[in-house]
Amino acid sequence: MDELAGRSSLERTRRSARTRSAMVSKRRRLLVLAAAFAISLTFAACGSGGEDVDTGTPQSGSTSSDDKKRDLGQIVEFGYGQAGQYVWVTALVKNLSDHGGQTVTVNFNLLDKSGKIVKSESQVESFDIAGQLRAVGTQVDVGQRIKVASLQPTLLVEDEGTFEETKTNLGTFKADSITVDPYDKTLWHAKFTIANPTAGALQSPRIGVICKGADGKVNGGGSDYPDLVPPSGQIVIDPNLITTGKPATCTAYVAAGM
Repeated sequence: MDELAGRSSLERTRRSARTRSAMVSKRRRLLVLAAAFAISLTFAACGSGGEDVDTGTPQSGSTSSDDKKRDLGQIVEFGYGQAGQYVWVTALVKNLSDHGGQTVTVNFNLLDKSGKIVKSESQVESFDIAGQLRAVGTQVDVGQRIKVASLQPTLLVEDEGTFEETKTNLGTFKADSITVDPYDKTLWHAKFTIANPTAGALQSPRIGVICKGADGKVNGGGSDYPDLVPPSGQIVIDPNLITTGKPATCTAYVAAGM
């Protein structure tokens, strides 16, 4: 009886040991799976955040994942100018499609030297013709004592038939002269002679101006919206500019009224 009791006790001990071993092995497998899952979540979190735009590299397309939408437009160059609390943000956008009429929206994030967004502003324009270069810009009030250090533009082009396509390239024009404001030495003016290449009156064209410093980089700009350019005629415009320092060159990009 003692021998049988001893064997029974030994067998129970062995079964208990095997059970504990199986439980430990299962626990280890669960821990390994949990660790792998945590690592996968970490990488997913790292990849899901919005990436900063390289402010020195042209950005292309729209924010859509659709290839056709991405191919509708491209930011060729961009930049900003600041005078006090006012900033002019601008992007030169190219129509990559074979027609016009698309809605063009550019969002601008203005960042300080720490990389914090101090203001966001957007501007909506449209493409007139295929291959058009369009200056899209707007004025932003960032408040007192705020210094903008960099700019992040995002382009969205939507081909939804909102605007009409035109057949005429209204052209680009270099400034005839660039002069400092007589009352405020931090402000500059660019005078342009704008010609109407059509035989009809050009009503309310939208003119975006992009200026560059001596280093060839965009340092601000402005805009103008004259009421009328005579058929096959000319007008002179003198838009106010917001720039960082003196502009070396300014170019006016003329588009049809919206």
